[in-house]
Amino acid sequence: MLAADVRRPARVQTPEERAGERVGHDFGRLAVHAQLMRQTAEETTATPQPAVTLAAAEPAKAAPKETAKQNLKTYEGTITFMYQDSVGQVTVGVGHLLSNAAAAQALSFQTAEGKAATAEQIKTDFDAVAKAPGKMVASKYKKYASLSLSEADIDQLLTADVDAFEGQLKSSFPAYDSYPTDVQLGLLDMIFNLGQNGLITKFPSFVKAVKAKNWSDAAKESNRPQLGSARNAYVKNLFQNAK
Repeated sequence: MLAADVRRPARVQTPEERAGERVGHDFGRLAVHAQLMRQTAEETTATPQPAVTLAAAEPAKAAPKETAKQNLKTYEGTITFMYQDSVGQVTVGVGHLLSNAAAAQALSFQTAEGKAATAEQIKTDFDAVAKAPGKMVASKYKKYASLSLSEADIDQLLTADVDAFEGQLKSSFPAYDSYPTDVQLGLLDMIFNLGQNGLITKFPSFVKAVKAKNWSDAAKESNRPQLGSARNAYVKNLFQNAK
């Protein structure tokens, strides 16, 4: 005869035991959550963040001139001594044209010892650079120039140049202030490189497209043969992206 299957009644937990079990369960959940948070933080730190490239970065809507200055430094370079630009004109800083020795003498050039250069010393540098062979990269003119400008002076020159060119753009394009930021940046780059007269007289189709707010045609007409492909592509994309 089989013994009767006698089951013990389930033991009833005390309130203290139930509370302890809940606390243990909560601590377990907190531990898992903390582990997940640590893993996420480690993965975020370990994953390299994409670098923002100048041409790809979205322009600063509130300060197109500041964005233009940074782009010009990239494409023009920052040269502390006098050199010849792509068309043989004596230049300094970020593409600042020196039309004659007097223009150079108006700037605060310094000697290698950090002393203020004399007018004669500045003229000597200007003449040497002006007579040097053309079509060389800027660094090659260093051997013809013994004087330099400080970074602070160069930045002040660039700010003044961009302000002046923006004023010329507003004169040539009355609706300039209503143009998209991308268009303003493209125009600042164009006029900085070509000058007001060069922009208006040598790029009539481009000017016509801009005044008609035909950004697609402006993009097609913005190419400057004397410049590198990267800078031309940058400005073309600005007009293509304009809305």
